[in-house]
Amino acid sequence: MPVTHRPHLRGRERKQDRTSLSVRVQPRAGRQAHPGATTDSFQSGHTALQQSFGELEQRAEHIRVFETVLVPGLVQTHSYALAVFRGLSALRGTTRDPDQAAAARMQRQTILYEPSAQVDILVSEAALRTPPPGVDPDGDWFETMAGQIDRLLALVGGPAVGFRVLPLGMPLPTAPLHGFTILDDLVVAELLHTSIRTSDGNDYAFYDDLFRQLWDAAAADDAARSILLDVSAGYQQARR
Repeated sequence: MPVTHRPHLRGRERKQDRTSLSVRVQPRAGRQAHPGATTDSFQSGHTALQQSFGELEQRAEHIRVFETVLVPGLVQTHSYALAVFRGLSALRGTTRDPDQAAAARMQRQTILYEPSAQVDILVSEAALRTPPPGVDPDGDWFETMAGQIDRLLALVGGPAVGFRVLPLGMPLPTAPLHGFTILDDLVVAELLHTSIRTSDGNDYAFYDDLFRQLWDAAAADDAARSILLDVSAGYQQARR
């Protein structure tokens, strides 16, 4: 299923108030802030950011998501999302609101069923084989991962979402150092310590081209399903 890329929206009217949901911060001394970028703070927890990001997604016509080490939030199960937010809260030392944040993430997923939105999900095989850091290593984390892979299998070849997997052991056109999301002409990159949003034209062009290259190199349809089934078999074996 080829991804349909919309042209850069520099000549189109941008959706109103898109970046107003971000938290603007002052640059450090001697460092100039990017004129088209904003950053988000996690100090008050993750729930509010999930809600604001969901509002951005509801306004978007085309959503493209790429993740390297986690399953993208729009297709996470509740159990997986809960583990993710437990791990992130511990890492960032933020307000511990994993239950509320996971619920807000599930609410965001209503966009998958909106006929007016096109959603393309790209994930690395490494993310499928790596449990999120918030799972209990001595518990039934394999149940969480098995359920997550089942969720992704339901997406392959379906009409609602474009879905591809970057396989392990294959040459890549470039080295993606982190995941990112493109909402029409807005780029969002979540780093370990902050989340960056930019609508700068050069930034958009860079990530648009990067997504195209990775999407074209990824496994789709039966090839993606084969990878998922192989990963699932490993988790099913761990269940026994």
